[in-house]
Amino acid sequence: MVSTTALLTLALFTCSAYGAETSIFVPGFDPQPLSMDYITTDTKGHTVWALYATGDPSNDIVAVPGTFTLVEGSDYMSLGYSYPPLTLNEECSLATNAAVCTSTSSGTTETGTISPITKLPAVIGTPAPSTTPTTSSATSGSAPGASVTSITSTASASNPTKSSSARSAKGAYSSGVVYLLTAVLFHLVAL
Repeated sequence: MVSTTALLTLALFTCSAYGAETSIFVPGFDPQPLSMDYITTDTKGHTVWALYATGDPSNDIVAVPGTFTLVEGSDYMSLGYSYPPLTLNEECSLATNAAVCTSTSSGTTETGTISPITKLPAVIGTPAPSTTPTTSSATSGSAPGASVTSITSTASASNPTKSSSARSAKGAYSSGVVYLLTAVLFHLVAL
């Protein structure tokens, strides 16, 4: 039987996680207000989030309609978006300071290396639930799900001799993703 103290502690951590800010890796996104809600955890242990680009009127950043689906783990990230007739799917394998990503948008596929990995701030609306039920009054040092909202890796550091080629590939890849996102926004404005 779960004690009342344990239930209150769990409720407190869940409430404190709501509205908390975290940082996430979302390649191709300019710095902008983002928010996310927990959806589920998949069979591989990756956390699935609904990601919203909320816009920033003070900087003329338009909110993107619809919802992105962000799947993240310690060595993996994917992003999906569909606003017919446009689609965007992106998958990245993550290492310590680099990500190898493949992006497909409306039939065009692009692969590149992003280094260094840069994270954007995001506000958590609905937090991930605690993975283990609490049966005592012990407290945790972080909110439930906090460890899965930040992408980290146990891989070894990249070979420094690959840095310059990774940076040039990042520029080409990033500009391609920015082009695809610009095409999505242009199409939305045309509607």
